[in-house]
Amino acid sequence: MIGALSAPARGLLMALAGAALVAVPVASAAPASHAKVYTVTIQQLAFGPVPPALRVGDTIDWVNNDIFLHSATARDKSFDVELKPKTHALTVLRKPGIIPFYCRYHPGMKGRLVVSK
Repeated sequence: MIGALSAPARGLLMALAGAALVAVPVASAAPASHAKVYTVTIQQLAFGPVPPALRVGDTIDWVNNDIFLHSATARDKSFDVELKPKTHALTVLRKPGIIPFYCRYHPGMKGRLVVSK
């Protein structure tokens, strides 16, 4: 059947077949990721609820719904994001443990992340 195709069509078919063979091992070798994205909202000079069951690799999407500049700053210096009013920023959790955090501009704003492996 391939012999009945024109030379350019035969070349395209062979290139596609080769690409499919090369792509299969690469796709199957990729590790499955179970990381999730969680949102922590800042509003009325307070951090909203922190999600339970955080794991290394998960991402926190810090959302500042307030009218003030805030930060989400880890006491262990593992993250420090600044959030202008009505913006958001992402933090990927890189290590397990209890990570207390606060706002550099409003030190009474506090929370803690509990991250497992």
